Amino acid sequence: MNTMNTLITIDLAGNLLLVIFGALMLFHLLVILGAIPYNIVWGGRIKNKSQMLKLELISIFVLLTASFIISIELGYVNIIINDLVISGALWVLFFLFCINTLGNIKAENPFEKYVFGFLTTIISLLVLRLPIS
Repeated sequence: MNTMNTLITIDLAGNLLLVIFGALMLFHLLVILGAIPYNIVWGGRIKNKSQMLKLELISIFVLLTASFIISIELGYVNIIINDLVISGALWVLFFLFCINTLGNIKAENPFEKYVFGFLTTIISLLVLRLPIS
């Protein structure tokens, strides 16, 4: 058996992603509520609260969509969707989080650059684990 299959099972990868995405949704909600400054998200390039709200809602939408796709993959949501569609969606998520990692690495804020750069690298690898089974 492949070492990756033994070390990080699909269930472990998927469940870790759901926990991380839940924490990130809470984080983005705290940014919207003003408890966390918005200059540490979106590369530090947000100009005003209106722009912040739109971009943070996009972040939450992506996280909810990703959580839904992963929940289908793990069998937590029982709807009939072709396996190729779910696999394709997982590859799209992998690509999206790789792009997000590059964006974090180019961020102006060191917290976003290093902490979120590392986190999105981990997310990308966990997402990659799902479609390669």
